[in-house]
Amino acid sequence: MNGPAPRRPADRQAVLLDPPPPPARPTPDCTVDAGEMAKLPRPPQKPQRGTAHTGSHFPVTAGNQVIGYTTGRCCFNDIAAAIGTATQAEHRIYIAGWWLHTNTWMLDEPPPPSKAMYLLSDFLQSTRAQVRSLTWRPPLVFGAVPNNQPWVDFINGLPNGAAIADSKLPVSAASGQAKVSVGVHHQKIAVVVGYRGTIAFLGGMDLNNTRISNQGVEPLHDVHLRLTGPAAVQVLKTFQERWTDHPEARALEISRFGANPNSPFRTAFPDPAPLADNRVPSCTLVPGTRSVDRVVRIGRTYADLRRFGGSVYGFAPGGEYSAMNMVIDGIRQARQTIYLEDQYLSSTIVRAELVKKLAEKSFQYLLILMTNSDSVPPGEFGYLRVFRNEFRRDLFAVDPKQARWGMYALKECPNPNQRWFAGSYVHSKTWIFDDEYAITGSANCTDRSYTFDSEIVAGVSESGFITAGPDAFAAALRINLWHKHLGVPHSLVRDWRGGVKLWKKPPPSAMVYDDAELEADPALGSNFPTDPAQERDVQVGRVFFDTDGLH
Repeated sequence: MNGPAPRRPADRQAVLLDPPPPPARPTPDCTVDAGEMAKLPRPPQKPQRGTAHTGSHFPVTAGNQVIGYTTGRCCFNDIAAAIGTATQAEHRIYIAGWWLHTNTWMLDEPPPPSKAMYLLSDFLQSTRAQVRSLTWRPPLVFGAVPNNQPWVDFINGLPNGAAIADSKLPVSAASGQAKVSVGVHHQKIAVVVGYRGTIAFLGGMDLNNTRISNQGVEPLHDVHLRLTGPAAVQVLKTFQERWTDHPEARALEISRFGANPNSPFRTAFPDPAPLADNRVPSCTLVPGTRSVDRVVRIGRTYADLRRFGGSVYGFAPGGEYSAMNMVIDGIRQARQTIYLEDQYLSSTIVRAELVKKLAEKSFQYLLILMTNSDSVPPGEFGYLRVFRNEFRRDLFAVDPKQARWGMYALKECPNPNQRWFAGSYVHSKTWIFDDEYAITGSANCTDRSYTFDSEIVAGVSESGFITAGPDAFAAALRINLWHKHLGVPHSLVRDWRGGVKLWKKPPPSAMVYDDAELEADPALGSNFPTDPAQERDVQVGRVFFDTDGLH
């Protein structure tokens, strides 16, 4: 295997222990990517592929503005600005997450004697808007399993707040074993309905300090989106469906907000939700810049609770798998290139689709970036190396010389001045197809994310004619990500072929290294199970860690 020794697993543990606020760090210049993108040459215009419609719960919408974030610091700055637009009692703030912290640094700490707000708790305590929050209630809290009770207590302690720790989830028993797999509410949503209209955020970033430099521990690498336009209302609708479906919500609306028992949710959600326009400022744009309109489709995962003996989701009684369908459709429609960033990479469903795509003679390149396996504790995802080896085995079978595929991980950023915003732990869940269509959100490339847990993603493409390349959202996102990981100017990764050469022979500035070779799993002492007992253990591990909610 090329590259450095595995990176400090202890650092991964450190960021999961609900740490205190980080030391002050100045916000990077969040406009750099946009500025460099504007300098790149533009090829002739051509019609862009529209977003696929397979399995849609919400209709595909046009006229959306989309901001992509590749660093937590810039994303949190814009979330704080959005919360700042909720200034009146009729405004609303909705937050859903896997792990939420009140002490999240939304802005840089102001120098003394200033007492300006910078923590998430500051913004939520000072707002006049009503605040509602949903988070995951795990059956047990240990190790990397979050304790969200402090967050719930904080929100319910606000005079204008209400929070639910949501445990309405599937439970799957492993056949013949005592182990079970408990579903997770994994959606990461923030929606603000303020004086600028409805502004929604979704992606891989939890609202906690693991996305920014934290007590010397580098942040997780992640991708997040800001949506304004019709798609933002669909994200709000996602929160609304879960909230109004939950058995605790009605009583909270009555007790916290004095709602009418006959229509308890009438004032909880604006109808119709006001749309924001393309003039909403962002720290990633030069002031006065207007975002280009994009086509957006929202996809989600909800388990079919009828299969697991629980009460169904009223808004999705048979479950919903539109996030998975979007990914499968994106793979099948891809003509030349696919770029994937993923934390785990274990899905049997997606593996079969990628192998078929690589077997197409006209397809040019599949590039995968994933977390170094040693950075994922066994208790978090057992047998992960085995599942990844299945990807490697099948891809090698199609293309033994790796002429058209590559699998990489990140090492520590060689530039110490960049480590506080360029972390080596890949938490991103992002697909980019042909530089024309991007999907990102909370859904990992795992079977459980596509069929079992609650997830949300957004697929972003263009409408009508647009200058191909840097002006396309998907291409710009890919260029910005490769610039971050390879540490080279945007111009050197504008072209796919030229960028791939830098992945294969990384410059000294790069954080990437080849991770395509088979790994021995410590639980087995081998790459794959070598006897029936090991095979049974791996199958139980599949059920426990990566449940397929369809079978």
